[in-house]
Amino acid sequence: MMGTKPVVYLDNFSYTYAGEKKIILRDINMRIMSGECHCITGPTGSGKTTLLLALKHLLPAGSRQGDIWFASSVIGSLSIGLVLQNPETQLLCTNVGAEVAFGLENLCIEPGKMSEMVQAALLSVDLDIPLSFDSRKLSMGQKYRLILASFLTMNLKLFLLDEPCAQLDNEGINNLVKVIEALKSQGVSFLITEHRPQIISNITDCLWGLCDKGTIRVIKTPEPLEYIEMTFPQPVLTKENILTVNRLFAGRNSDQPILSGISFSVKKAQRVVVSGENGSGKTTLLRCLAGFEKIFSGNITFLGKTPDPKYLQKKVGFLFQNPDRQLFENTVIEEVMFPLKRLMGGGVKNMKAAAENALSMCGIADLSNMSPHKLSYGQKHLVTLASTLASSPEVLILDDPFAGLDKDKTEKIMLLLADINNRCKTTIIMTSHNWLMSDKWAHVTLVMKRGNIVQRL
Repeated sequence: MMGTKPVVYLDNFSYTYAGEKKIILRDINMRIMSGECHCITGPTGSGKTTLLLALKHLLPAGSRQGDIWFASSVIGSLSIGLVLQNPETQLLCTNVGAEVAFGLENLCIEPGKMSEMVQAALLSVDLDIPLSFDSRKLSMGQKYRLILASFLTMNLKLFLLDEPCAQLDNEGINNLVKVIEALKSQGVSFLITEHRPQIISNITDCLWGLCDKGTIRVIKTPEPLEYIEMTFPQPVLTKENILTVNRLFAGRNSDQPILSGISFSVKKAQRVVVSGENGSGKTTLLRCLAGFEKIFSGNITFLGKTPDPKYLQKKVGFLFQNPDRQLFENTVIEEVMFPLKRLMGGGVKNMKAAAENALSMCGIADLSNMSPHKLSYGQKHLVTLASTLASSPEVLILDDPFAGLDKDKTEKIMLLLADINNRCKTTIIMTSHNWLMSDKWAHVTLVMKRGNIVQRL
């Protein structure tokens, strides 16, 4: 049901972060009517998340020009729901039921009515888990669904969704589209940022393109959805297994393990992709390989030993799915040098050269002196990837390295990893939701479902 008055109206809005020279948003003019879904696409780091933060009244101090006007029905942040690309930053409660009920408590809903509303919200995002389940043990995609469910109970007028398709599997995306369609018919409005806007084109009323100069324009016809089809170098594989997993049970607790009897092996210099639906156990598997997760039964032999972080730290580079878990320093160059201080015996000059080379390989040398904490989600992923690559490990374990990256940067990182694999005989094991990535990249693809490997491609 389209409205005749804007829910929100941006009038020549511009913004620059404090201490920065670059204008991140420049002369933004946009009207979103009730019942409309608008989508913004644009390169990694172009300012899409910044625009969502502006609409949610969450921008830090900086230089502003122009105005943002809201309809009387959405004045106040309780009428606007923002789901960030990194859902872990929004989790407030330790169990699923309390997380979804948190907003209802703020609205003073009677306790007797909450249970039904919470269950309905979880059902709408296809999150079928007990209300008492520890929310911290969910996968990133499940956490995104949980935060979305918590907002669905609150009778919001405007939803701001930051790159939802980057965290959701295909079923999750289909459910999201159904939810948006239903809420649009009730007059609820949406503004979504998305690197692959074609996926939600059927529910999009207006598509915008945000360029890296901060300006925005209407895109009348989105480009076709293109799968990444490239040719990658293929190293000669040996018969040597550097990793063997045998009947592995692990994760959560021994009565209900996340991984249920997984077995597979990896040869030196193989490129392995682990795919599967949200919550299928991909991240738990990688954590087991690195020695971060308790194993209940079965065994792993990795580089000749049982996985132990102390033994593996000089041999294995691990990229976390949430980049904020790996960011410590005040500048990007210091961040990339951080692990080198423990691993390299050389001086600062040698470490800085290695760090600068890693930043250059990842295409972010221009961010060297910026704070990593002020970067976009995709840029943070590139910083942590550079930090992981800088020490030239024998094995790379990468948890969803393409999250937050546009198509151009995804292609470049795929080529970079394939080149490192070919030149250095580096073994690479990674998870990915990005079903647009080339199926020619991996030597082996392991498809997981409910804690098991159900297919080997």
